[in-house]
Amino acid sequence: MQNERIRPGINDVFSLERGQDLLSSSAWSPVSALMSPLWLPPYLKDDAYEWSDMTNVINTEKRDFGLPDTNWMWANNWEVEVNGDLGTNDADGWEYATDFETFSTLPRSYSKGDLCRRRRWTRTRMIKHTTARVLPIVWEVGTKEYGSVVKARSRLQIHNHTNMDLSFFAFCYSWNKDEYIGVVSTGVTLCVPLRIASATHIRLATPQKSQDMHSTTPTIDGFFATEPLMILPTGFTSNRIIRASILCEQNRDGFLSIKNLHFLLTLKCVCGVVDLHIEPALKVINLLPCQLQCQLGEIGFSARKGTKKISQTEVLELSSGEEGNCLSVDCCLSPHISVRLPGYKWSTWKKIVNRESNSHTWRPTEEEELAVFDAFKDSAATEFKSIVHFDHKCKVGDPIDIVMSIEMGHLPTLKFYAQYWILDKSGLGLNFTGGFSDLLQTTPETETMRKSYLLPFEATDRSLKLDKKLEGHEWSLGASGMSLFFSRDERIAISVEGEKGEKSQWTSLIDVSNVMPETVKTAISVDEYNGTKRYELAYNITLCPSIFSRTRMVTFFPRYQIVNLLQGESLYIAQDGALTSEICIPPQSSVHFHWEQSSLDPKIRLRSESGTWSRGCIQLDKIGVTAMRIPSSTSAKPSVVQAEVRLATKKGDSAIVVTIWASIEKSNPLYLLKNCSRNTIFCRQKLSEEGSSCDDGFIWTLNSAESIGFGFDDPEAPHVLQWTWSNTSRFVSTVEVDAMGSISTTAMWDGSELTCEIQAQQSTKVILFSETTIENSSSYVDNDNVDDTEEIMDLSIRIDISGITISVIDNMSDFEPGREILLLTTDCLSVIISQKREGWQEMELRLQALQVDNFIFDAQHPVLIFCPSREDIPFLHLSAVRSIQEHSETLVLSYCALRILDIEICLDRKTAETIAQFLHPLRKARDEQKDMNWTSTLTSKMKTRYSNPSKLPRDVEKNVHTANSGRIYLEKLHLHPLRLSLTFTQEGLEWNPVTEGLMIFQLIRGMASIADAPLIFTSFVVSHAFESPQTLLGIISAHYSSQLSSQILTILGSLVILKAPADILSNIGNGVKDFFYEPINGLVHGPAEFLEGLELGTSSLARGVFTGLVCGAASVTELVSHNLANLTDDVFIDERNAYQKKFIHSLKPDQVRRTMQDSLVVAGTCIAKGFRSGANGIFEQPSMYASRHGTAGLVKGIGKAFVGALVKPVVGVGDAAVVVMNHVTETAIDKLTTTKINKRMRRALPCANSGNSVDLIPYDERSARAQQIVTSGETEDDAYIGHVQIPGKLIIASNQFLFIIDEKTSNPRRIRWADISNFGIYRNRMKIDVFSSPTSFTFEMNSRELTNLFEILSMRMGNSSNSTDLDLSRRGASYLNLPGIKAVQVGHVFGSVNRHLIFEASDINDETEFIKRCYTRVNRIGSFMPNLFQRLDQEAWLLISFVGQMFKGLSSRRCISAGVINGTGDTIQLISTKLIQGGSKCYTIPTIEYDKNQGILHPGGAVIFFGWGAVPSLLQPGKVLMHIETNLFVSNLSDSISQSTATQVLPSWQVDFLEKSYDENEWWAKYWILIQKKKTVAS
Repeated sequence: MQNERIRPGINDVFSLERGQDLLSSSAWSPVSALMSPLWLPPYLKDDAYEWSDMTNVINTEKRDFGLPDTNWMWANNWEVEVNGDLGTNDADGWEYATDFETFSTLPRSYSKGDLCRRRRWTRTRMIKHTTARVLPIVWEVGTKEYGSVVKARSRLQIHNHTNMDLSFFAFCYSWNKDEYIGVVSTGVTLCVPLRIASATHIRLATPQKSQDMHSTTPTIDGFFATEPLMILPTGFTSNRIIRASILCEQNRDGFLSIKNLHFLLTLKCVCGVVDLHIEPALKVINLLPCQLQCQLGEIGFSARKGTKKISQTEVLELSSGEEGNCLSVDCCLSPHISVRLPGYKWSTWKKIVNRESNSHTWRPTEEEELAVFDAFKDSAATEFKSIVHFDHKCKVGDPIDIVMSIEMGHLPTLKFYAQYWILDKSGLGLNFTGGFSDLLQTTPETETMRKSYLLPFEATDRSLKLDKKLEGHEWSLGASGMSLFFSRDERIAISVEGEKGEKSQWTSLIDVSNVMPETVKTAISVDEYNGTKRYELAYNITLCPSIFSRTRMVTFFPRYQIVNLLQGESLYIAQDGALTSEICIPPQSSVHFHWEQSSLDPKIRLRSESGTWSRGCIQLDKIGVTAMRIPSSTSAKPSVVQAEVRLATKKGDSAIVVTIWASIEKSNPLYLLKNCSRNTIFCRQKLSEEGSSCDDGFIWTLNSAESIGFGFDDPEAPHVLQWTWSNTSRFVSTVEVDAMGSISTTAMWDGSELTCEIQAQQSTKVILFSETTIENSSSYVDNDNVDDTEEIMDLSIRIDISGITISVIDNMSDFEPGREILLLTTDCLSVIISQKREGWQEMELRLQALQVDNFIFDAQHPVLIFCPSREDIPFLHLSAVRSIQEHSETLVLSYCALRILDIEICLDRKTAETIAQFLHPLRKARDEQKDMNWTSTLTSKMKTRYSNPSKLPRDVEKNVHTANSGRIYLEKLHLHPLRLSLTFTQEGLEWNPVTEGLMIFQLIRGMASIADAPLIFTSFVVSHAFESPQTLLGIISAHYSSQLSSQILTILGSLVILKAPADILSNIGNGVKDFFYEPINGLVHGPAEFLEGLELGTSSLARGVFTGLVCGAASVTELVSHNLANLTDDVFIDERNAYQKKFIHSLKPDQVRRTMQDSLVVAGTCIAKGFRSGANGIFEQPSMYASRHGTAGLVKGIGKAFVGALVKPVVGVGDAAVVVMNHVTETAIDKLTTTKINKRMRRALPCANSGNSVDLIPYDERSARAQQIVTSGETEDDAYIGHVQIPGKLIIASNQFLFIIDEKTSNPRRIRWADISNFGIYRNRMKIDVFSSPTSFTFEMNSRELTNLFEILSMRMGNSSNSTDLDLSRRGASYLNLPGIKAVQVGHVFGSVNRHLIFEASDINDETEFIKRCYTRVNRIGSFMPNLFQRLDQEAWLLISFVGQMFKGLSSRRCISAGVINGTGDTIQLISTKLIQGGSKCYTIPTIEYDKNQGILHPGGAVIFFGWGAVPSLLQPGKVLMHIETNLFVSNLSDSISQSTATQVLPSWQVDFLEKSYDENEWWAKYWILIQKKKTVAS
């Protein structure tokens, strides 16, 4: 190891001059401090040596390592070991710590406060093979339709991830020349042929001009090639980074290689199988909608001029969404990049800073600091973002800024994207700015000015001619309604100043920091400059899809779009009161409409090409459909049009679409006059009161048997029709047209009656005139008396379902078993459907309660959605009554009501991300279906739309058909108010790429923790509504979504006021009444009852006020306690969360009321935990942080301890107060409990026999309880495998432990799987051997229980025995007959000699002398001795005992003894043994079968490895971790029971632990490992 300490006086990055890099590394460094190095060799008194082993204790220099003898050779020179993950070291291989004593087994990159660093140098040696060596072969087994397929290949594969074809040559010291492997094309994988798979080195090459790459007999002389690169694995499992270069050509000055090719090679080895990945040195991704040109450069030193300069090395042209590979960048020459957009100059050179966004390693210069972009920090924590500025090619053109993001890694990825894309669909031409330079906000900032149209000089400028041919130039230049935009404050203001000469004032700044649903379009008005005109617009903010999701798209729409669907007839429109400023709409086209007079009402009038203006108006800000008569001078019949004002679809090009089409009988008109009488009918709309002198409007003449489409003269006037059968007013009657079923009659001169009735036929309101004579009346009576058989029957059906549960299982992970994450539970679902003789059909649905339980591990809230029931009041109540209309296909609902009680939603970020992860495959599949040329498609559509603004909106004719068909009549619709209560707990989780591009995470990233934030939705009450279902659902959806968006933005603290583009309520039926009252105060009665409110008494009201205050106080207290707890340490937070979870899981859904005494006990426990944890932290925190972070950690630990001592008791008191206040609330409102607890325990999913899959079985209470034991009440992340219940015992298997529970004591004993040495069936008993236990666990059970337990144990254990005649009482007998053992061995149990020994040898001077004597004794032992195992075990224990007596008291040290026995029957190569942590060297003590020179352990041989740690101190605990690596297995062994103890073995071999013994005080550990060939089972 090479060790360094930071230069004195340097504490952090702010101690440096600007432009300095604290790491001062050679790879990807902004600045390397060569003149004054920041890191020096260790210079303090107790520092580590400059060159040491991994323990930092033993002075070890590179020159100390040599070859054992002439049979060995070096395979490479000394090189720095660089891992593939920048989280473990930096690009130069350095790992960091606060002090040399605090380095651990888990290396990490730099953190603020680190003062020391080290890196590992390695060199590989290999044996000179004089005979043929063994070639490993990889067998790949696959499955085809016709059977299994076995593929044999070499263990080396080459993957080319660059954008150029590469040739490869292999080399071995025993070959005469380099062997040609072949050509690997871009994106192709090549398997190295077996004949040259023994190669030790490889060379990348590219052909010279004189030689073809695909020559049949290529030689290395015809290629430019890298130096030979060693490809031998440096570890059993390793991930090695190699940087290589091909020198193709040099320039004349010789100081800079301008045509070098640089590659990043990742050599991944897993259990001996090697994959070589060839990557470029740098990647660049264009996330802009236009073409991006990049030029790469390096800093070089010119000897001629004596100065540094940036020289260009490579140029790239990237289309939108394209990824480019850079091969000319040398990461050691401070690479820079310059980019260009169409229409703009090259940007200044930008330094490629391969650092995190919140880095403490690099202090930029003032200029660079201004360019750092800190928005969206949470979206990509491992990225460094800066602003790239561009100047326009024209002198007066607008500048532009984009964002350059550098994703940190050995292979950095540069992403260029815009903060905002702007789509201007207004057709006006808009200007944009991010701020103003004056207080009155009249002068925009020139730095952020942009536009969506080309200025005249830009259209004719010759310098832009070529750029206009480039892809997406409209976005960069600002043309055809497209533009890019940047604003540090995330605000934008607009004005109209387009190509048509319009000019307006600037709007106020709009907050565009939060995204919105696509359906939400916010209205905005722009007043004309020095004029009366007002431009009506709307805007929407969304995320761009797929890989462009970093960018937000701001779309500006015209607020109103008026569509003329009249066949062959132009239509003229004008604002009411400004008829001289009319607009002509040709047939089958549309226009955008703006107000000529901003002071007038938002109404328009219509006229045909040859007619006069309509009397009535259409109000554009009220959603609905109507029919209106338009005066015509050419047609004898009245001209009627239908006009529908509707919200545009989310894909529409406006906020409101006004569609006008002809009202004819064939197309289901809205109103139809139909005369079935013998008389001529005269009718008109009632526009004035009786006796008024005003003109009453147009009189409709309706002959007998005639039908005419009807339209109102004034749709805003009352929809009342006056009619008569005579042209005199004496017989005039009136009828309300919108009231279905309303009737008026008038008597005729002959005594008969004329009737006018409003009926619904299909999708039309028919105004039907009929005549009733005396003869017809008697005939009607006779028919009525005869037709008794057609009476409607009484029928009633009731369906009761006690409950429905839906379980969501997440099994997406390849490394963890499946887990139930969500559970939907409904209680008491009742559906009643009936039909009455009187002609009514009734439906009633009741759902008593609904709840969604949250079983995501470590989630803050156990219940995601909580919808409590209120005694006999159902949570959801739907009631509907249908009137059966004879001879009518129209659905008539006389009454429909829906009420949903309060819903509580409790969400935390962990839950949101887990659900997003679960749904990610669906989202990914959806994104993959999107056109890869999405940006070019969008650009093409915008260009087409900009050139043809009068094009009909999408699906407009389909919408007309929808509006005209399938209408239903709702006499009374009542949707009660809805109240949601939102609780959100913010957590500091790491960035997850799965959540990138999801709108909800754009909202919650900046959200603070909130408790019980109300989301209130007003009622939706309407009468006499006659609409299509699609239209009605759209209006209801808009009613609720607009309220939701507005309230969510308010919770986020946004100042945006969402202004709805239209009134969606007042024009539906008789107008919607929207107001709020408590949902429980509104009743939904049965079909026979009428809707009415519930009147509560004064006492109930007072009680509600009191409980509301207490509930509010409890919520606030809980939120404050949570936020205070976050100021403490992780241990206290975990303890608090675990206790709350255990308390919740201890409650049962059917539990009776808790008493005040119970609540006080819980409250007391909370207080006690707070005080106890605060007191313990004073003693524990300083030492814990000091051991992790050194002296700086000690200071931090003391601070944490004192903060915890003050805060933790307060948190405990706060938690206690919440418990008591919740109890008071329960008592006051007379209910059982408000605690949100799960309906049941989490479903236990037993593991299947293969992989991490699980068996989906019905819910089992006993398995769920066993799982509760495994997870300690859902506080530990462990997975249930299975359980067996036997008399007196419960045996549970989990992913980590085997639990043995005595039913008498109920105290579980947990045994780690690694501590189980063996198990087997013997005489109807299951015996389980555990290391360090003198006796076996024996369980007597029946055959079925034996089978179940054996299957469970076999899933988790690899060293099982399934022999019914195996005598497990003779422990140790299983390894007596091993290959290579020459003598019959005496039975011995390893660990049986572990007992206290006393040494009295006075001639032993130090530990080295004792090790030498032990080495001499063991080296004489061999497999020819019958007591081999006993002697070896004794020697291993002597070593441990000696260290225990040699180092006593304050100088005590931990130690490890590990023995390896070769039972393979073949030789084992010992590759490496070392102490990763410790205070001594790792001693190797072999038996006589060991060949020291070759490092080979022959069959039957054994080796003891031994080492001890440093003296424990405040800064480090003196732990020992031993690493053993052979050609068959690799093992890490710890000095105590730890997850660090792990073993990996090749597939054909198995490793059995014969002993695992640990000191109960964690001072020593003793291991014996047996390596054997894996046993095969005969088929």
